[in-house]
Amino acid sequence: MMAADDASATAPPSPPVLSAPLSAEQQRMVEQTRWLVPHIARDAARRLKQLALRIDVSALADEGLTLAARSYDPTLGVPFERYARYRATGTIFDAARREARDLQRIQCAVREAGTDVLTYEKPRGDAFHDGDADVQGHLDSYCATHLAAMFASQAGEMARAVGEERFVLAEDELHAREALDRALVGLDEREQTLVRLHYFQGQDMRQVAKALRVSYPSVHRYRNKVLERLGIRLRAAGVTQAPPGSL
Repeated sequence: MMAADDASATAPPSPPVLSAPLSAEQQRMVEQTRWLVPHIARDAARRLKQLALRIDVSALADEGLTLAARSYDPTLGVPFERYARYRATGTIFDAARREARDLQRIQCAVREAGTDVLTYEKPRGDAFHDGDADVQGHLDSYCATHLAAMFASQAGEMARAVGEERFVLAEDELHAREALDRALVGLDEREQTLVRLHYFQGQDMRQVAKALRVSYPSVHRYRNKVLERLGIRLRAAGVTQAPPGSL
């Protein structure tokens, strides 16, 4: 039987802890190349402009310098400045790819949520007898339902994403999210349960119907009524547009 000391001697080394402090030499390399950060960030922002992503390119470039210092091997004969520039740029574009992938998934979910409520939307009014005011009222209700579905879906998808805090919301989107939170508080417990189960926890409508103890067809109609109430509250708070395509 192998002794404990022999076993520990032959065990593979533990992987380095990436959060460990930089050595004095590594810190010196980072400080000497930190002047690169604004240049790298500006170039990356220009190249990523068309994607409308909201990532902090300066912070990522700085993070890239630290990663470069940790992994730099001077025996390869590449100057640290050049290596750091490539590593910092790569850190930015890796983050951009992750964000673009997540945002695309969220956008698809938001559009699907908006389409789903339309599938179960009952015809409103009487086309032969309704006046302009009636038609406008039906249209407002329809828009409120659609609006609430899309924003509730966006909020739920982002909450389930890897670290919601990394999504930087524009001012109008932040206002809409705050309005959504306030509007949810105004719903009764059963209505809040539906929204949270379906949109925030990602349960399908069959699971929601079982949790609420209603039939599958009924839960769709109930959901649309809840969303209409939610949407009316959002519109009253000044939210009049669905989540933008860029989030």
